[in-house]
Amino acid sequence: MLPRTAFCIPALPCAVALCSTLVLPAAAQQTSQPQQVIAHRIVTGDTLTQIAQRYLGDATLWQALQSHNKVGSPYRLQPGSMLEVPMWLMRKATASVDFVQGSAQLRNRSTTAAVPVQPGMPLEEGDQLQLSPDAFVTVKLADGSLIQVRAASSVQLSQLRRRGRAGSLQSVLELQQGGVDIQVPGKPDAQRHLDIRTPVAATSVRGTRFDVQLQPDGSTTAAVLQGQVAMQSLTGAQSAVQTPPPHFGMAVAANGQPGPVTALLPAPSAQSLPSLYEDAQWLDIPLPAMPQAQGWLVGISSDTQGSKVLRNAQVQGQQARFAALPDGG
Repeated sequence: MLPRTAFCIPALPCAVALCSTLVLPAAAQQTSQPQQVIAHRIVTGDTLTQIAQRYLGDATLWQALQSHNKVGSPYRLQPGSMLEVPMWLMRKATASVDFVQGSAQLRNRSTTAAVPVQPGMPLEEGDQLQLSPDAFVTVKLADGSLIQVRAASSVQLSQLRRRGRAGSLQSVLELQQGGVDIQVPGKPDAQRHLDIRTPVAATSVRGTRFDVQLQPDGSTTAAVLQGQVAMQSLTGAQSAVQTPPPHFGMAVAANGQPGPVTALLPAPSAQSLPSLYEDAQWLDIPLPAMPQAQGWLVGISSDTQGSKVLRNAQVQGQQARFAALPDGG
């Protein structure tokens, strides 16, 4: 697998994309009505009280897990088997739209009609964001985590839950198309789970910064920029969890086959870019020659933190073309 890298305008901190993975919850049916669950794979030493504390923030709810899963003995859990944690046992959390550039649509489970995404708009579990090729949206979770959704992407907030009454968040986002950049604030929190799932792979993080991209060929790539990310293929024979260090990443093929942990390419210098663009129609960004790079993630931001992205795209070749920015942009 050839590494991918990213290229940014000087105002935007450079991010590098490459690799992905981790076993994540699947949806299931409850006896009375459709009900989403978290699927937990039992490992040696697991108990129902530990699982209840981890997912629900309340160890006393182990009996609810026993009843739902029809577990005969809570002391004899079979390693390798799957245990379902019903989402209705958790308290709901919310999110909001922090920034919008371009055209994006919101769909939720209660209606089939799409509405334009607006800054400050509240988001709920089940909402789906669909971005046009000129769009960029930043979603803020209840704990301050930022989900930066790239152009031409589709993301569903499949789970927004809180452990116990005021516990850490349990969030699952399904990346159906395109890519996202994730920034999780604060120190690593063993109780907080933020999972990004694609059809073949998923990433699970605590305190970190990383990105995930669902490629057109069905493979998934992700890059670890800061902190730690646990990664595992969702399909295929190899399912060992891998934890690439910062500035490394992985890729998972469309068939679920995980690739090796690979060092990310260094971000190229942007000093050679012109300081002024005068074309009223197009903004052409020359990209330096780098034979090892398969492609580029190019972003233009109006702020030094890179949170207000005005143009962004995944590009191949040695030039990125965008519609021109307004004067002074």
